[in-house]
Amino acid sequence: MKIKDIFSISALVLSAIIILVLFTGYGNKKVHPDLNAMMIKKFLEKNNKGDFSQKEFRKYTFFFEQDMKLKGLGVIKEGLFSPNDLAAAGVVGDAGAVIDYNTPLNIYCEEGTAEMTPQGWIVHGGLAADVPEVPASLRHFYDPTRNVGDRYLTDIANSKLMGSLQKYALTNPHTDGIEWAIGQPGDKSNDAQSHQFTWERGKMWMQMALQEAKDDKRNEFMARAWRALGETLHMIADNGCPPHVRNDAHPSPIWRNNSWLGDPDPYEELVDIIRRDDPETFVNFASGLPDNDLKNKIKDMKKVRDLAHALAEFTNKNFVTNQTISGVDKYGNKHKQIIHPENEYTSPLLQQMTYNQDDYSYISPSGTKQCVDHYYFSKLPLFCSPYVDVECVKSQASQLFPNITEVGANVIGLFIPKLKVEIKSLNGNLVKGEIIHRKDPEYQDEIKYTGNVTLQLKNNKYRILQEIKVQAHNGKFETSGLSIGSEGGILCAYIDFGGIRVQSDDFPVAQKAKEPEPVKVVSGGAYINRVLIYVEGSFDNTLTCGGYTNDPRTWIDLESHNIPISQVPGKFKGSKRYGIYLVEVSGTFTEDELLEFKYKGTGTLGCREQEWDIELRNIPRINKETDAPNQATFQLRPYDNIDWKSNKVNMADHVPRMVLKEVSIEDKSRTRTLIETSWGRIVMGSTINISPKNQQSALEVSFSW
Repeated sequence: MKIKDIFSISALVLSAIIILVLFTGYGNKKVHPDLNAMMIKKFLEKNNKGDFSQKEFRKYTFFFEQDMKLKGLGVIKEGLFSPNDLAAAGVVGDAGAVIDYNTPLNIYCEEGTAEMTPQGWIVHGGLAADVPEVPASLRHFYDPTRNVGDRYLTDIANSKLMGSLQKYALTNPHTDGIEWAIGQPGDKSNDAQSHQFTWERGKMWMQMALQEAKDDKRNEFMARAWRALGETLHMIADNGCPPHVRNDAHPSPIWRNNSWLGDPDPYEELVDIIRRDDPETFVNFASGLPDNDLKNKIKDMKKVRDLAHALAEFTNKNFVTNQTISGVDKYGNKHKQIIHPENEYTSPLLQQMTYNQDDYSYISPSGTKQCVDHYYFSKLPLFCSPYVDVECVKSQASQLFPNITEVGANVIGLFIPKLKVEIKSLNGNLVKGEIIHRKDPEYQDEIKYTGNVTLQLKNNKYRILQEIKVQAHNGKFETSGLSIGSEGGILCAYIDFGGIRVQSDDFPVAQKAKEPEPVKVVSGGAYINRVLIYVEGSFDNTLTCGGYTNDPRTWIDLESHNIPISQVPGKFKGSKRYGIYLVEVSGTFTEDELLEFKYKGTGTLGCREQEWDIELRNIPRINKETDAPNQATFQLRPYDNIDWKSNKVNMADHVPRMVLKEVSIEDKSRTRTLIETSWGRIVMGSTINISPKNQQSALEVSFSW
């Protein structure tokens, strides 16, 4: 819109405008900022108190309300026009000007440096979106029932002077509220009539902040981004305001001379008054539940434009304004809209509502009191055309506010980029990590984070042992600045930007294994002088072997003696052949524990052909205090003092692998095969179970040197 189109009449007309508070939605000084705060509160309830209904923020923490201050550009003086507007119109503040900039009437607004918390900037955007008031007032309407590109305000105020001003001075900018608030990607226009804090510019500043290494510049970009979000949330609130989605102009004069100067909407006027006179009722408007159908409709929307349109449709369809009530009343009388009767809204109509005789109200299917057809004079009700009174406003607001905050919380979620901080590797003291941006329909270009990353090393009780900062470049970081000790612990990383913290998952730091203390060799060679293993097993039939007979179920034992081993600190290895039976052993032991023991034996003893392959872990030393000076015995005692129901000892936990094969041969014609053994291992297709068959040790390994 050209500046000359706005200011095409004399300064006299401009003087008349000074006394007006024009078309602003709700109260731009109080109600809109409060609605922004309510939307923030709803967002934080979802994401800072354990709900995390927006799952992408699981590792986010939001510090919007804390004392962190961001310095940026804010409105420091409200007014009807900006200085650029007045200068372009030829109205300047010199000695010969019609308007003196020092007037207390707030003709022009002013912007300057301000410092606020992240929440403060978002709330400030609720006010700033209506500054300067005259240009803003014409751009905050969106009628979802009209065709795309034709959803802006066309209604002329129903008042003599204001209607004339609209027709001849404040010409239509042909811009609707959603287009005005969102803007176009890459648009950096800076003329007097360009919106400087659009959604698209806000996302641009967000990206710039995340790619800015200097903290002061990052904070400045974040202040601008949060203000832009706040101005977008102002639009969301307008889309939950009936006159703003029903093409219903409603300028309101200071002096309430409605016939000449104004055409106020009772919903906006009374909500503002309720906030001033009954703040508790005002706050409680937002305490209800949002419409379930709307909530389900918007929950998967990924574009702010879709969310804004959905709310406008909901408001337009379900709520009347004072000048758009129509339909057939309870008496069968047809009522036409006061404005645009040729193009009436189709819902909600009077005949679609229930009439309540007790208070003379029309109630829509949602339970909202929309209008009444009586007013009171000397306590006597008098019949009148349906209109919106204060009780109707309260009923509408109690339905609209929860939907505004629900949609607003989702809008905030779309504005915040989806980032993941990840520790990729730890090699010695070298930590490598990455900040990964997941692109989405609002942020389609990858953001490569540059800036501080805080690394924390914690013990297993989450006490911070060390904390350092490292610079990330293009999304990647690495450092050797942490001193990783041998005790292990937890490593995590996080980034901060504009009141948001994104933290990594915990990265476990393994405890460094201590070198085992060797068993000291006093003199001579070292031997495994006893390996004794009992395994309960079942043969497929009675076994006769040499001079003895085994029943179908019996104990199978392995016993080896005097296997020489080579001794190195804590480790051993050796082998021995018994006739054609070969035994190989290896492992590691300390003063207190047989850490690892491997035994492999194959061959034939007498009438039995055997194969053992056993691997053991973490077998405790027994009788350490009474062992002979050059002797150590390690064994498990699963049958001594054990409560079998509680399974306090599970042999299988100490036997990672066991393969046992035993085949008996009798007269070279008949065979008996072991088909079941113990310890929970699979042997020849059968499951092994521990059984308290006798009180002897099930496993024993003894050393001497």
